[in-house]
Amino acid sequence: MTTTDWGAWSREAKAEMQRRNDAWTQRWALSGVPYEWSLDDAQIVFRRPDDEVVARLVWLGSHSRSEGTFLWSWANRPVAAAAGVEAVRAFGEAHELGMLCEAEWPAAEAESLEAGIVAARVLDAEGLFVAAAGELTLYFALFDFRPRRAG
Repeated sequence: MTTTDWGAWSREAKAEMQRRNDAWTQRWALSGVPYEWSLDDAQIVFRRPDDEVVARLVWLGSHSRSEGTFLWSWANRPVAAAAGVEAVRAFGEAHELGMLCEAEWPAAEAESLEAGIVAARVLDAEGLFVAAAGELTLYFALFDFRPRRAG
């Protein structure tokens, strides 16, 4: 097994996800555009005035403010949007990154965001999306952006 330098991997992943988020936001003109996401449909829909932009979501995990923990989606209830996230755990096991392998662990928001960023990079996502849902913060990898007619 190969040991990965977590700090270097994290810094690289953060810079790359920022570049990718800037790219899809600019390419599709989505800055400030209203959106809706769905775990059941595994997608996010950005509603522009004349059309919509849809992307596939992969739910990576969630941070609970009340519990002070991060929980990987593969350890949570099964939903369509969690498909594919097992590759993150496999990467963590192969590279001895416990944070990617443990189902749930104590974490502040910053550590949870870092886990989401690294997971999105492992999956070679087009971007990372973060959404608040009550006392939870959810982390999603984004893929396959495409336009469609509104409605």
